[in-house]
Amino acid sequence: MHPYLGRHMEGLYPDEVIMISQIRGVLEGGLFELGTLRYPPVQALLAVPVAWLTNWSGTPHLYLIARSISIAASLASILALYFLAKKWNHRMALIAPAFLCVSMAAARESHWANPESLSAFWILLATVVFFHLLEHDRLHLYFFLGACIGLSFSSKYLGVLFLHLPIVGLFLTDDSSTNFSVRKRLGSLLANSRSAARNLFVSYAGFP
Repeated sequence: MHPYLGRHMEGLYPDEVIMISQIRGVLEGGLFELGTLRYPPVQALLAVPVAWLTNWSGTPHLYLIARSISIAASLASILALYFLAKKWNHRMALIAPAFLCVSMAAARESHWANPESLSAFWILLATVVFFHLLEHDRLHLYFFLGACIGLSFSSKYLGVLFLHLPIVGLFLTDDSSTNFSVRKRLGSLLANSRSAARNLFVSYAGFP
């Protein structure tokens, strides 16, 4: 065990050691030396350039960098939730982020060197893109949606639970009628199967 961890383990979250070992592995041995894939590598790969630029390689510095990424992701999640809730009304746009700020799980994970905050940000951003896709059926939005889901999965494996969003978006997007019908929408997708397949391909091609 690193001597810093031996002296200060009581102030650390146990899983933070996994993240730090990933960062140290890349710094010392390159991209193929992550050390462990218990966590996907996105947060570690974001931390490595910061460590290079700042010339910080000590264990306390790596904890500071990794935790700073979690804090930045948490702040970005608040902003993403604001824009998401704003689709309903301004009051909701203020209340929803306020509840996120004081929720126990979000507040706890926001300052640890764990991937939960970063993964949650990508999921929230994917949800923002998803609702925008329902209003504007554009090809580039399918790509952005797939990219956000992919980054969420590449931050924490839990992101795989949101792989269905492009399919749901494709199914619900219907500019031809204001009266939604499941049978009619299925018929429309079959009639335009090339366009539907293209949209799904672009979406999942954005998956890193």
